[in-house]
Amino acid sequence: MDYDTFIANWLGKAIDWDGYFGPQCVDLVAQYCADNGKPVAWANAKDWANNPALSGAFDWTDNNPADPNQYPNRGDIVVFNGNLPGSGGYGHICIFDMKVSTGVWQGLDQNWGGQYVHFIPNHNWSYVMGWWTVKPTPVPAPVETPPPSVPIPAPLPQPDPAPANPTPPTPPIVPTPVVPTPTPIKPPVIKKPIWWTAMLVWLRRHNMKVVKK
Repeated sequence: MDYDTFIANWLGKAIDWDGYFGPQCVDLVAQYCADNGKPVAWANAKDWANNPALSGAFDWTDNNPADPNQYPNRGDIVVFNGNLPGSGGYGHICIFDMKVSTGVWQGLDQNWGGQYVHFIPNHNWSYVMGWWTVKPTPVPAPVETPPPSVPIPAPLPQPDPAPANPTPPTPPIVPTPVVPTPTPIKPPVIKKPIWWTAMLVWLRRHNMKVVKK
């Protein structure tokens, strides 16, 4: 609840929040709740005590008259019962400002000593029923940081599985060796001298044979 901003905006001014019966004490607190986005109880001052309309945004504390050192927080909403003198049985409501001394405190009021927003420095715990304290803003749960991702190692290479019906490997084609055809060796031609040829011709003409030795 932004109590200080509310004081800066409304101190010394008259508040008639609901537009009925002029500036009342409830108008002060209703304006305070509305300015801070909190729910408002449409009820007389004393009936704000432990009102379920406020329980979602505030926590209620009963006043302990035997404990003069029990104090609300600054900005809490204090509710008086209908036995408060001069309240006409409607009670009173204001905002707690600060402790003045043991059993004495200062409140921010309207329609107590004047129909405008001002401080009353001498409240005590007589006729006080209790007070509302705004619920603390819930702290969001911490966001868990996911652990760093660990890279998955690549699988080791595995040999391909053997087929169900393996096909025998094709034998390599061996080229047929080419065997060269041998060339026949001709006997050397022995050339006879010219004179020998001439002699043979002469002998044939004379019907004579050459005797080879």
